[in-house]
Amino acid sequence: MKFIVLLFLVAAVNARFGSQDDLAVLASVDRPNRPFRLSDCLLHADSDPCSGNGRDTYPVWKWDIFLRSCVRASARSSCTPTHNNFPTHEACSKLAGIICRKLRSLFY
Repeated sequence: MKFIVLLFLVAAVNARFGSQDDLAVLASVDRPNRPFRLSDCLLHADSDPCSGNGRDTYPVWKWDIFLRSCVRASARSSCTPTHNNFPTHEACSKLAGIICRKLRSLFY
């Protein structure tokens, strides 16, 4: 049942934002000008388009919806960071932890 709810949530987010390109544009265009949202919990740490070879990575923290916690990730410096990209575990927990835990209430 929980898996069905998760699939529904992913489908709803996908339908709302359209393609992955649309999601990347949404994540990057208004990044500094808007607060962290529930939909940001589903994003990768960075998004295309990337310039350069994409091999230049740096460590970040991001919210993982399956582990329900902040985890270490690698972001590419030649790509656009998303809202789900934090410099420290504390910053991730303080912001994403509060908002993304609301996803948990959908399953329990």
